[in-house]
Amino acid sequence: MSYGIKIYDEHGAVVMGPDDLVSRIVYSTIAKAYEDGSVWLGDTIDGRETFEISIGLIEDKFVMAHYVYRDGNTIYWEWRGRDEDDEDTPFPFSGDSQIHVFVWE
Repeated sequence: MSYGIKIYDEHGAVVMGPDDLVSRIVYSTIAKAYEDGSVWLGDTIDGRETFEISIGLIEDKFVMAHYVYRDGNTIYWEWRGRDEDDEDTPFPFSGDSQIHVFVWE
């Protein structure tokens, strides 16, 4: 028998139970427009599955101005946005981005 909290949707189906994995945020930063960066998270993510997200904001739309990925225990982000007057780049213009790294537990 499992003990813990269960979360149900509007139809009564369990969407999260005590045996499910949950995510925990382990790192957040603001990535400046036009800049790449990285952070070594060492034991925090060693041997764990992670997912990374980048959130930029243009007016009322969320965009991905930075591409975020993991290599070993280091998280990298690369600028993928564009200048306001650069019409040749398919990505929308964006400024800074929020970078968040989560681990599954």
